[in-house]
Amino acid sequence: MTSSESLGKHKYDLYLNGLTSLSDAAAESLAKHEGDLYLNGLTSLSDAAAKSLGKIEGYLCLNDSMSERINSIKWELSSKEISEIIGKTFVIKNLEIAQYDFSWSMLWTEAIKSCASLGDTWRLPTIEEWSDIMQPNRYLIGVCEKHELLPNVDPPAKREYWSSTHFSESINYFSFTWGKGFTKNHTSRYFVRAVRTFDEN
Repeated sequence: MTSSESLGKHKYDLYLNGLTSLSDAAAESLAKHEGDLYLNGLTSLSDAAAKSLGKIEGYLCLNDSMSERINSIKWELSSKEISEIIGKTFVIKNLEIAQYDFSWSMLWTEAIKSCASLGDTWRLPTIEEWSDIMQPNRYLIGVCEKHELLPNVDPPAKREYWSSTHFSESINYFSFTWGKGFTKNHTSRYFVRAVRTFDEN
């Protein structure tokens, strides 16, 4: 088998149907793969490996039992993982904002589940919350960084984020490249920052 370090981030299709198991390190490396990935021969995975494979952005082909295993466990976050995402929250107006993004981009349906997995009413922001609260405070919440030499000019944004706002098959996402919302379909992948309504009581 190829070493886990060489599996890394590639865009070609990868066929590893002869494998019956994966080490945690190999699964973590495969999670960066951008092409289609075929692992039909897998018969066992550790919890850590299953969570890593659940983050793959391309098409992942598995047998039914392994697909069910990954889908059942990838939304289960440990208390440590939850605290690492929520961090020291920002409270702006009536909105409490997690300190960090989830570390991988995901489908909109996955984004909904990911926020819910944090518990305690965490959710996706609406497109209005992105525009009216989070965009004006983009430096504070860490989704943009000031350029050292041009502090009054926004550097190109690296990420676009899902919102909870949707119309039929179209979902609103927020682009920091343009500073406003756009619509996409369910099959697109964007990043996620969780929020919840702040209650002073």
